[in-house]
Amino acid sequence: MKGKNISFISEGFGIFNLGKKKSLISMLKIKLIIFLKFCLSKFSLSYFPKEIIIFSDRNEWFTKYFNSFYLPYNKIVLKKNKINEKFINKYFEIFSNLSDDFLNFYNKEYKIFHPVLKRLTANETSKLLIKILSITDGKILVKQHPSDYRDFSFLKYISKRIIILSDELKLFPGELFLKKETIYYGELSSLVLSIEENKLYHIAPQNIKYKNWAESTLYNFKELINKNL
Repeated sequence: MKGKNISFISEGFGIFNLGKKKSLISMLKIKLIIFLKFCLSKFSLSYFPKEIIIFSDRNEWFTKYFNSFYLPYNKIVLKKNKINEKFINKYFEIFSNLSDDFLNFYNKEYKIFHPVLKRLTANETSKLLIKILSITDGKILVKQHPSDYRDFSFLKYISKRIIILSDELKLFPGELFLKKETIYYGELSSLVLSIEENKLYHIAPQNIKYKNWAESTLYNFKELINKNL
């Protein structure tokens, strides 16, 4: 990527921990970082993002975030008021070429999306899914975190309603599989930014270790939402 002027599709709210509260000092620092990245890219020593593309933010939480924080990127593109399907259709050929599984899973019918939490055990994940099954109807698409390499294929045997996203596709942004009518059941994640509030259901696992981690890691995210989920 060095020396290239390319666009990035953002995935994962964790990268936005880089944001700095708006102030004169932080603004000057960010401008300096952007300038250095640009200069280094001219000597093929670094890359300079043309733009950072962020998926549809139905609740405008990202807008609120950018009103308070600076990011060390040149240009942020918010896909405001655009459903993911339109974005996917525009780049459908690219996504399909990246994986033969994409078309197969994207065309499956499912009502609910649930992300597997990396810090939960297999047993805890099973209990969480059983709870979701007990309070919902319709099929559930389950996606692992890209850096989670555990085998969760056994989850599909819990119920015929469970669809496990293939290992190859777990590297894709989860937002690609959120359709207009998709309902989200799970812990806080960047994925909820693409979900309308009336389709978002927060289910936290009964795991003290995980809760402590989430409390320290997602504080910016919870402050951003400013909602008692």
